[in-house]
Amino acid sequence: MKKDIFKFIIALLFASFTTASHAQWFVGSNFGYQYASEKESLNLFGTGKVCSEFSFALMFGYQTNRFAMGGRIGFAQNTATFNANEPYSITKKRTFFGVQPFVRHTFVEYGKFSMFANVGIHLFIRRIQEAPPVGFLEDRIRLGINLTPVVSYNLSQKINLEVSLNFMNLGWNREQRNLGIGNKNPNTYFGFGANSGNGIDVGAVSIGFIYNFKN
Repeated sequence: MKKDIFKFIIALLFASFTTASHAQWFVGSNFGYQYASEKESLNLFGTGKVCSEFSFALMFGYQTNRFAMGGRIGFAQNTATFNANEPYSITKKRTFFGVQPFVRHTFVEYGKFSMFANVGIHLFIRRIQEAPPVGFLEDRIRLGINLTPVVSYNLSQKINLEVSLNFMNLGWNREQRNLGIGNKNPNTYFGFGANSGNGIDVGAVSIGFIYNFKN
């Protein structure tokens, strides 16, 4: 019995050493941008709409073979202008700020390409503001979890290019609204597609660069 325990400890130490020898720290950032103009789109404010979205996030983590863990701090903004060419145009702005711890698992490797699943638990604050004449202001706090596939390409020994496929994002969220007149009951959302669960990334895809601290 003691001999089996000793063998198990030796095997565990060997596995830990092997994992540590392939482990590495990494840092990076990713960004996304999207622009759309609709000259004749029917909405509550009339016709015509111009919409732009921008996101930026800083990332850090620790990689061990096919698994990684880390976190992101991100900022995103969505601006929509209705009746942009009219004197009575209305601008609606959404601002996001959040944090997201994550875990990753690489399930495909082919040459310099690899593909992994990114699972993140995010907490972010979203502020919705409409310019006069509406003058509307609303804060929302959202907590959720999302799964996003990411494609990575090895540019060099230490630098990777990453493309997050947000249009394949699967997310669950619980959101608390604050209109300045008291909190309403929380809302729960479950969705598939871009922006269905991650307020840090916008658009169908977002691009990032990763620097690996390899020896």
